[in-house]
Amino acid sequence: MVKIESKEKLAKLLAMEDIDIQHQQVKTAMFDVKNRVLVLPVWKDMPNHLYDLLVGHEVGHALFTPNSEEQLKALVKKSSMHCVNVVEDARIETLMKRKYPGLVKQFFKGYDYLIEEDFFGLSQMDMTNINLLDKINLHFKVPRAIAGIVEFNDIEQSFIDRIDKIRKFEELEKVCVDICDYIKENREEEDDENSIFDEDSYTMADEENQMGDFSDEESDEEEEEEKEAESESGEDESEDGDSEEDDGTEEGEENSEDNAAPNSTSNPDYEDSDNEPEDLKSQTYENVENNVKDLANVNENFEYLTISESINYDNIIDHKDAYKALNEYYSIEGWNESKGKVDASRTNRYDWYFDDVNFESRVGEIFNKAKATVAKIKKDSTKNVAHMAMEFERKKCADIYKRTLVTKTGVLDTNKMFSAKYNEDVFRKNVRMPEGKNHGLVMFVDWSGSMAPNMEGCIKQLIELTLFCKKVNIPFEVYSFTDVYNEGKKRTFNYKHGDLAVDSKVTLKNYLSSRMSVKEFNQALINICVIANSFHRGYQQYPIPVEDSLGYTPLSGAILASEHLIKDFQKKNNVQEVHSVWITDGEGNDMQQKYDMNKGIISTSYDKKVVIQDKKMKKNYKVDGRRLLSTELFKLVKDRLGCNVIGFFLDGQYGKKYPMSNYYYRGGFGLRNDFTAWNQKAKKDGYFIKTQEGYDEYYVIGNAPQVKKVGEIEEKMTTRKMATIFSAKSTEFRKSRVILSRFIDLITKKL
Repeated sequence: MVKIESKEKLAKLLAMEDIDIQHQQVKTAMFDVKNRVLVLPVWKDMPNHLYDLLVGHEVGHALFTPNSEEQLKALVKKSSMHCVNVVEDARIETLMKRKYPGLVKQFFKGYDYLIEEDFFGLSQMDMTNINLLDKINLHFKVPRAIAGIVEFNDIEQSFIDRIDKIRKFEELEKVCVDICDYIKENREEEDDENSIFDEDSYTMADEENQMGDFSDEESDEEEEEEKEAESESGEDESEDGDSEEDDGTEEGEENSEDNAAPNSTSNPDYEDSDNEPEDLKSQTYENVENNVKDLANVNENFEYLTISESINYDNIIDHKDAYKALNEYYSIEGWNESKGKVDASRTNRYDWYFDDVNFESRVGEIFNKAKATVAKIKKDSTKNVAHMAMEFERKKCADIYKRTLVTKTGVLDTNKMFSAKYNEDVFRKNVRMPEGKNHGLVMFVDWSGSMAPNMEGCIKQLIELTLFCKKVNIPFEVYSFTDVYNEGKKRTFNYKHGDLAVDSKVTLKNYLSSRMSVKEFNQALINICVIANSFHRGYQQYPIPVEDSLGYTPLSGAILASEHLIKDFQKKNNVQEVHSVWITDGEGNDMQQKYDMNKGIISTSYDKKVVIQDKKMKKNYKVDGRRLLSTELFKLVKDRLGCNVIGFFLDGQYGKKYPMSNYYYRGGFGLRNDFTAWNQKAKKDGYFIKTQEGYDEYYVIGNAPQVKKVGEIEEKMTTRKMATIFSAKSTEFRKSRVILSRFIDLITKKL
């Protein structure tokens, strides 16, 4: 089974440049020299060595065939299309085998396969009576197949020797012209011999037949004149009908055999080869071309899309503006401004909870409750966060010590000379302390409607995580991603023709940041707890601004936008190891759309497999199925930035037998009889790690962990009892704060 991805890499390596590789619904391979695009068919049942042969052949055109349509056209006109193709194939394949000796074996095996499968059509040919172009083609491609069967005269052998020595394309012209002239001369000699007739056998009947032939020729000439007139009128019509022809092909359709790129160098068919004399054609060349076409899987259709490299930062809300809507919403000015509005927005925003009498008092209650929530989080986590910070620093120091290199200098240490009699180590030492990697955290939180039951607990874990980061001086950013705030606004991405267009109105809001001052950070904690408390127990307790409300899950769009945010984060904070953490309770819609400069955003065809082309990294990402788009986008961002991608999936059914068994068996964790033990461990830990493409690590956790109450340590307790309670408290802390504890484990592993 041929791995297409590996063959694409092979083509890039052979071409010594990052050429674009596209597998399209075409029958023959071609190389667009001008745009540096190698178009390959989707070949079916293709042996590995034959694939290498065909790819190597096309790359040969990429490297050695000139980018001049006029030059090729002129050469074909002077000789013949088949002659140019046969001689040029011999030249480029010779050069490729000299440049890459490893291809010699693949070329040999590939052509052996073509002989075995009779791609050249030799079984149907009289090998003792084939024309010169066939002889040349077979000599350079399958010399073993014709050894002792096909013979060359002295002149023909001289052509073989000349072709063998051709290195530059400019040397090709003279050889091709001489070959075609030789073929034409032989043709004329044969015609002259056939035209000689026996005068003694000449009769009146023959004369009558000749007269009849003359009359037929005259009628034929008349017919030809009529055809020429018709063709001329047809040419005029075709010139006027160019626009109709253009309208017949949609812009988004893939290249077909009939509309191949004009700069394709695989087959420079600038003339119709059907009109050429048979002796200026190569039947073996034509047979291979036609038979290789049959290997193409024309039902396999790919659509190549690119990534927008430009983003509209108006849709990225910085922390300085993140709470602007919330502050205005809960102000008396905002309440008064809403009065008298005719539309229903005021009812949706205020009326079910506030009125003129209780507005200020209820706002006070909301913010007092948020302050109390922040105070409780800080109180509950202070000791534990401090303990984890100390553990983190201890592990970091241990790792640095482990990697410390001590070497002897060869210089005597005068302070140790007194111990020379009993101590051999009297030399000075060099101690090289390695610098530990500095880490950074960029977190993206799903701000969708289904997150309502998870929002309160999720935000509280985020706060504790940011408190830990501040404690150990790890820079961080926390963003929400949604599509609610972007109603009526510009697209997040500035698309060009052929770009992937998905979640085009995603908005990311920077709720927490290490760039905040102490005052800004403390106020931000209160503001975000206002939002968290509004979803207490999964139900809306009081209204919040529409800009902070929950919407859909634009995951794919958020991933594309994250590249720009992470890149800016790396640059500003000078961090070496960036951890991109994604918290969600579901997948995005993965709707695959593309941007057409004439039609706008349109859906891709369902019968096509989408291939995302990264023009920057020169890599292709194939989307196998509509649910794997986010997976490939994660891979793209990781390849570009080198960041780690960690996922936390909040499962509302966590711990229940049926969904847990689905995780177990589909995830391939083990045999059925091991499920009970695995399930018990998952419940105990509060999480399990699931294999998920696109993520470095993917954790499934419960949306509302059930934490057992642990008794307090008392003065009269035994030491053993105190140790038990302390251990239980530590366990329950880690269990209830899975995001924080797993993040600490992650970064200590990567120190």
